[in-house]
Amino acid sequence: MRGPLAYIAPSSGLRPPSPSQTGEKGPHSLVVADKLQNCKLQIANWLCHGLWCLAICSFPFAVFNLQSPSFCFAAEPLVELVTRADETVTGQLTAWTPQALTVDSRNVPSTDLFELRFPDHRVRTVEGDWLVLANGDRVAASVRQVQDDVAEAAWTAAPLRPNWSGPLETVSAFVFNFPAAPRIRRDWLAALEHTPAGHDHLQFITGERLQGEFARLEGQQITLSASFGDTQLDRRRVRWLRFDRDLVTTPGIKGVYWLVWLTDGSRLTATDVRPGENIDVELALAVGGTFHIAWHQLARLQRFDDRLVPLSRRTPTATTYTPYLSGQRTLRRNQNVLGSPIVVRGVESAVGLGMASGMTATYAIEPGDREFRAWVGIDDAAEGQGNARFQVLLDGRLHWESEELTGQSSRVPVPPVPLTGAKTLTLQVDYAQTGDVGDHADWGDAVIVR
Repeated sequence: MRGPLAYIAPSSGLRPPSPSQTGEKGPHSLVVADKLQNCKLQIANWLCHGLWCLAICSFPFAVFNLQSPSFCFAAEPLVELVTRADETVTGQLTAWTPQALTVDSRNVPSTDLFELRFPDHRVRTVEGDWLVLANGDRVAASVRQVQDDVAEAAWTAAPLRPNWSGPLETVSAFVFNFPAAPRIRRDWLAALEHTPAGHDHLQFITGERLQGEFARLEGQQITLSASFGDTQLDRRRVRWLRFDRDLVTTPGIKGVYWLVWLTDGSRLTATDVRPGENIDVELALAVGGTFHIAWHQLARLQRFDDRLVPLSRRTPTATTYTPYLSGQRTLRRNQNVLGSPIVVRGVESAVGLGMASGMTATYAIEPGDREFRAWVGIDDAAEGQGNARFQVLLDGRLHWESEELTGQSSRVPVPPVPLTGAKTLTLQVDYAQTGDVGDHADWGDAVIVR
């Protein structure tokens, strides 16, 4: 019998052949090969265990959106920083303090910041329950209870984060089972915007509606006081609950404030953003509390103050609308003309104007106003349709005009419009080849620089 480490001589008494004659490895070579094989197996085991440890360590951060500890993950994310001077700085964000941001080797004072984008942080809008606030914020959180006119909600994508908690009067709607599909979300948000005042409105998943007065929410049960008495409803059968718009209030904000987009799809208004260790931040929300947000959960931030004022905060001195055939449209602040968020080619603007072709809006230029800035485009709600031209007039004279834009055109930046010495600023949208079909014209990030 022949084995890997033994040779049995034949009964003839002849000398066993040498390894070189048989083609087999000698004892020394076999021992060396065996040790090499054991080393390979040991290295493979180390790698396997290392990958498992990395996967186990990473699991809670991926699933629960926990803060990534600085000793495990170095935070120098790629960013696109836009200054007040409309200059874009791209590079690694190596440091962020309350006073300045460092992108590669360049320091940018915080007061010079307009927008900070994290292009590698993909936004994955979560399905489930959401809050829609009176100030336009959308919070990916499920309401848990309403007690003493205070709503408390748990974050959908970050269950270990402290609950959101705010006055019920600041909440526009509880939305249940909000889908991730952009078109359906737009339709739901527009429907919320068009509910009449005077009552709380509830819509079932079947489409029927019920109006009355919200009484309480306990677990899966919503109690609505209607004309025929109190009715208990299973929230799993409800699409949304819209509170009476006459009773909803928006807290006023003075001085510096921020608009923040998270990777779960939330859009938040913060009165303070305090950068901390490893690029993580503390957000002091205008409504809801203060929360620690890890750097990998940030998608985009914009900073506003008295020197950078959204045009939507001002009231136009005159608006006109000339329909193509018939119908009526109204100027929308911070929404498209349909009443849903301003979104062009997937990019949302929280401060802007929604118009239709044939519409103009004129604003008085105030002392200290230096420039007007914006970008324009046909809203995604047009679903590829639409055809319009955008125009900027100073004192009634044409200053800038876009090319003909369609529902498939990219966003077009408006060159900075100098306002010094002028008295009026007029924004106008004109018809193009296809009449008014899909002409959902947006002026995004429309701001006055002072």
